[in-house]
Amino acid sequence: MDFLFPLFAFVFIAIILYQIIEFLRNESAPEVSVPATLVDKNMRSSSNVDANGISNQSISYYLLFELENGDRLEFMVGHGKYKLYVIGDSGILRYQRKRFNSLDR
Repeated sequence: MDFLFPLFAFVFIAIILYQIIEFLRNESAPEVSVPATLVDKNMRSSSNVDANGISNQSISYYLLFELENGDRLEFMVGHGKYKLYVIGDSGILRYQRKRFNSLDR
C-alpha cells in the first residue's frame, strides 16, 4: 500500500508534464493556412458518479475540416468557437499542429 501514493504522484506529474509539452509544441509550430471546408461538428460528453453519488459531466466540442486534397483534420475547440461555425463553411483554415486558430471565411 505504501507504493500507491508515489505511483499516484508520478502519474499526476507525468500528465501535467505531457500537457505542458503539448502546449509548447503547439506554440512553437508554424501556423499553417490551407483552404478547407467544415464537414462536421460534434459534441462528446462524458459523465461519472463519485462514491458520494455526485454526478460530474463534461462536454468536449470538435470541428472536422476537409482539405482540398481530401485529408481531414479534427480539432477540439471551446464552446465559443464551436458556436461560430456552421457545417458547410469554407475558407482558409489556420492552425498550429493540433490547435485550431480560425477559419477565415
